[in-house]
Amino acid sequence: MSEYDLYHIDDKGRRVDLSDKQEELAEEAIERSADKMDEYVAMAEEEYMDKIYPRDFDEYLVDGAILECNQAIGEDCGYDDRGFAMQSPGKTTVLNVTGESYAKACGYLYHATVKDRKLGVNIKPFPCNCRIGANTPEEKAKVAEDELCQTEGNCRALINLNDDWDNLPSRESYFLYWNEENRQFFSGITMSSILFCKHGGIITAKTSGQRTYRVLDLMNNIIYGDIAYKSGELWTSEMIDMAKYVTLKMLLEGYSLDMIAGFVGNIVNEGNYGYFESSNYKTKKKPDYLEHMDTFHNYGTYVSGRNLYDVGTNMLVQYRKDGNCSDELHKFGLGMVQWTGGRGEALIDKYLAEFGDNAFPTREECAKVEIDYMLEELRTTYHDVIDKCEEETEEMIDTDKVAENTKIIMIDYERAGDANLSKRQEAADIWFFVLTGEDNGT
Repeated sequence: MSEYDLYHIDDKGRRVDLSDKQEELAEEAIERSADKMDEYVAMAEEEYMDKIYPRDFDEYLVDGAILECNQAIGEDCGYDDRGFAMQSPGKTTVLNVTGESYAKACGYLYHATVKDRKLGVNIKPFPCNCRIGANTPEEKAKVAEDELCQTEGNCRALINLNDDWDNLPSRESYFLYWNEENRQFFSGITMSSILFCKHGGIITAKTSGQRTYRVLDLMNNIIYGDIAYKSGELWTSEMIDMAKYVTLKMLLEGYSLDMIAGFVGNIVNEGNYGYFESSNYKTKKKPDYLEHMDTFHNYGTYVSGRNLYDVGTNMLVQYRKDGNCSDELHKFGLGMVQWTGGRGEALIDKYLAEFGDNAFPTREECAKVEIDYMLEELRTTYHDVIDKCEEETEEMIDTDKVAENTKIIMIDYERAGDANLSKRQEAADIWFFVLTGEDNGT
């Protein structure tokens, strides 16, 4: 042994070569590191699964599930000197389950399976443009040939769905459904399932569709006279009908219950379908713009406080600003949101385009026009209201979310200042508990 060899004397007086000891310690360190890594990997995998596969994603998709695509954009786009300006852009579409499987969810709804991916049958193209756009000559030709792309977005020409949905790894096995026609089992799909578009999009579920039917059941059980404010004031049948229809349309767009409740709380305290703002002020000063309308245009005599289905669309022509008056005070609230000014003029355009200038649309027809107009605004010029609600209520519990949503919608969408905030919040709170089947003590 050279003078440079390292050794030490152990507790029994034996001479031990340190190079052997180093190897032993290294092996022990490797074993400890491996054990630690196994522990870390197990922990990381659980955290990963919790993030990509939360337990509520076990919910199976049924007819009416709302789908979204990560490449869907609402902005207009164009190329090759062609523009694609959508009339009503949306980033979601509805899943239509054809019932090929025989297992049911919720007692009466067909589960969707991996085969519910047929374009135009199970899934309509998204009413949007694709962020990726047309790349190949074939794709550009397809977009050019479909004239509807210019108003409904180019997704309709570019979407190219995989043959099956893909299911992520699950803590539990997916249910298998026997398909008699194909003589084979198909797997069900859940909120965690993914459908790939060969053009580059990833399609996932925003809602399963099961909540929609549960909520509809709850709403169908409402009896007029059952809903009241703490003061004892009952909701009218018109208020309840309006709340139901707004809820249904917003559910089909994928809005959360706390968001829907916020809109309902505002709408039932704001206006009604086709309703002309009343200029009959008795306890406080009449707004200047209604003074103008009454003084110079006999607004109070003919349409104030009345409904479009009673007075007809000709009154929209008579009282709109366009061509009738240049004064900035020429305006009035119209409809369930009491749209005013430029927004009111845009709603009048919608009515006249739908019914012409000499018609008496029904209350139901007015409801459809106005709710579609509201949803169009929320997809486009007022989408920031939705973003604000989601961002500012992210960490809140449900009841606090409802109250804050109601306030944001009132100020930023309704633009009603702080008029009757507490009553709007109470209405929203009441409706939220109706939708969830719970009792809020009112």
